Amino acid sequence: MSFTCIACRVAFQTADQQRAHYRTDFHRYNLKRKVAELPPVSAETFQQKVLSQRGNASEENSKPFCEVCKKRFSSENVYADHLKSKKHKETESRLAKKAQDKQTVDKAEKMAVEEEVDDDEEVIEGDENEALEITQCLFCEHESKDVEENVKHMARSHSFFIPEVEFLAGLKGLIGYLGAKVGMGHVCVWCNRPFSCVEAVRHHMVDKGHTFMLYNDTCRGEYADFYDFRSSYPDYDPQAPRKKDSVQDEEQDSEDEVEGPSLVSEDGLGELVLPSGARAGHRSLWRYYRQSLPPERQAVQRSRLSRVIAQYQSIGWSGAVALQRVAKEKQRMERAAYTRHESHHHERLGVKANKLQTYYRRRDFVW
Repeated sequence: MSFTCIACRVAFQTADQQRAHYRTDFHRYNLKRKVAELPPVSAETFQQKVLSQRGNASEENSKPFCEVCKKRFSSENVYADHLKSKKHKETESRLAKKAQDKQTVDKAEKMAVEEEVDDDEEVIEGDENEALEITQCLFCEHESKDVEENVKHMARSHSFFIPEVEFLAGLKGLIGYLGAKVGMGHVCVWCNRPFSCVEAVRHHMVDKGHTFMLYNDTCRGEYADFYDFRSSYPDYDPQAPRKKDSVQDEEQDSEDEVEGPSLVSEDGLGELVLPSGARAGHRSLWRYYRQSLPPERQAVQRSRLSRVIAQYQSIGWSGAVALQRVAKEKQRMERAAYTRHESHHHERLGVKANKLQTYYRRRDFVW
């Protein structure tokens, strides 16, 4: 029994030889010829074709090749003429310039990275994240002799002011807290934006005009420890301590509160004294209690806080009313600018609409 290949027209004695033949290049070549409707070739003819193809490939590889222009030439003379040509020289010079520019850029990037690393090391070594002293300005390198002079400098040079200064309880504590916020946290006192160093946050505050404390309803609790609003209460007692001195005082106060209110009738008025210290009068005297009398004012001694207020008033500060007046004026100017822009836009639109009609239509028709 014999095994044959129809594409190559050859016979085999075993099935293994037939399967091995199917994996040869000779069989694949005859299959391609069969698809192209060409007669098959013999094994000797196929071998000659293979040898001739290898010879052509070796001859092609032996031809000179220009690495710059990516071209292959048929002879050495043609290759030599190509090397002397203007086009080859321009291409070579362009590639050389490009390589040199790339080396320059790589070198510059490497130097920039090294300088940045050195700067970071210097910043890490030099910046110890220390809080600013109360005599140091929050916005520049100026240093005053005391905290009052520092506040005066910041008010005159940077328009810095302390909100609700009449209720300020600790000027040094507030300035020290702001100094720690700028020096240690590197945070802007207005927008609370963090930065990498003190110089960066100072430049930001001066350039953006953020030389003010952010003091509104949302962040007022941040500065609550430095203010005392008890003087604005109707039942304010100047002799009462601000905080409890000890746990025994709190216990004593709780015991006093348990005793309840007491009735005082020394003058025959029948006033009821509440645990908070407030006095409730008798209803027979209601017509007198309804009178709007000015409250008693105590003499305020001139202190550091009063001098700061006087300094603010000398440079034109008048409290929250002035800030509201400035905000209203700014809103008025913005509305006026918007009105001018809107009227100008309508005017341009009207002129453009008038120019669209390029003809004239008579209204008096004659029949």
